[in-house]
Amino acid sequence: MSEERMVFYYEALMEIHNVMMDGVTAFFLYVMVKEFLGKRRYAAFAGTAYFSVIMLMAHIPVYVSNFTAYGLAVLAAFLVMWLCERERRRQKLFLTVTFFSLRWMAAAVANCTENIIYRFFPVLLYSLNNEWMTFLRTAAVMLLNLGQDVLLMFAAVWVIRKFYLYKRGEMTGKELLMLSTPSLSGMVGYHMLKLYEVIYTNDTGKNLLDIYRPYHWLFLLYYVFSFASVLAMIVLFQKIKKSQEEKWQGEFLLGQMEDIKKHIAILEKRYRDIQGMKHDMGNHVMTLERLYTGKEYGEAKRYTGQLMEELRGAEPGIRSGNPVTDVILMEKREEAEKKGMVFTCDFHYPEGMGINAFDLSIILNNALNNAMEHTASIRKPFIHVESYRRGNIYMMEFRNRMDGSVDMDTESGLPVTAKPDGTGHGFGLFNIRKVAQKYKGELDIGVEKSIFRLSVMLLGTGEG
Repeated sequence: MSEERMVFYYEALMEIHNVMMDGVTAFFLYVMVKEFLGKRRYAAFAGTAYFSVIMLMAHIPVYVSNFTAYGLAVLAAFLVMWLCERERRRQKLFLTVTFFSLRWMAAAVANCTENIIYRFFPVLLYSLNNEWMTFLRTAAVMLLNLGQDVLLMFAAVWVIRKFYLYKRGEMTGKELLMLSTPSLSGMVGYHMLKLYEVIYTNDTGKNLLDIYRPYHWLFLLYYVFSFASVLAMIVLFQKIKKSQEEKWQGEFLLGQMEDIKKHIAILEKRYRDIQGMKHDMGNHVMTLERLYTGKEYGEAKRYTGQLMEELRGAEPGIRSGNPVTDVILMEKREEAEKKGMVFTCDFHYPEGMGINAFDLSIILNNALNNAMEHTASIRKPFIHVESYRRGNIYMMEFRNRMDGSVDMDTESGLPVTAKPDGTGHGFGLFNIRKVAQKYKGELDIGVEKSIFRLSVMLLGTGEG
């Protein structure tokens, strides 16, 4: 067979290998980012953009280095993700940098293995002096190269999808820097090694890896450890973040228990006051009886007025139909008024619906705490709470004035709040939802004309 035809076959083999490699890589990009985006088609757009740019760079008549070509391809994928979904920019940047690094490390490991096969097992490759056998062995090595690349990228994508827990949460700048550092250091090390190899070849006219064959293994170990360190950092960070969130949730629940203890103490004080008034009531009646018997009507009237004033002072300022919810609403009203907020209430306890007062206390505490937290610093703040019943459905609605807009987490359906400690959601809305789902209900959130609205629906379990 002519030499020109064999060159054609080798070029075709290389072209098929490269297209398959780039196609598989684009597919893994799609698989990796699809759970981080609101819609699956956005991930498909990103993978398509990546593959299209690679194909364009490979067939333009101007020489473009592999690093530049793949850098432009992954940049195109990032821009597509960002244009499709403007939220969580730092997370998309992290995914882009991480994927770019993992793709290069996986390719470097596969190339090292290929070089080791060629340099350490020449008998296996060149035992028969036949051009077709040589061609087939070359195809087999390329297939092995592709298989290693696929296996490594599959493992990387699997680890990220399994262990990256907060796929729809925003990433802070510090988190982006910390998580991207292993990827960036791996890329810098990769290019330094390649640069030293080129410089050595240019200066001596010899290949560094031919002269110092153990370097093959050192290079391979470096790429493997760099690849693994990127994934290890992601897994470790996610575990730390989950542990930290569990700690915050524990502290939050502890605070809730302290609130409940405080409410119980207020109820106990009110009970003691009522018992004291019942004990004194006999004395008051006897005193009034003596005054009327002695025809001291003016004194009796004054005494009655004082007694009525004392009784009014003992009555709750809010009558919701349950002492627990009375205490919570009065406490929150006092707290709001101290902060200069207008607090209005039309809340009624759902008597006879089988809804526990303790569960309602969780909803009231969390909803009103959130409202006060996000209302305190704005102009003309107000909080309004009301409830009503329609058959077996019990509705609660909380409204407060707010400033700005609300970013919704597409995964949980709850607002994402930017907190000083860099966390996303507070646990209040999660706890409210948990209680609502206990009664086969749900919550709904809306914003209209700078008014934040939280509606909570519960289904009664008893007869009214």
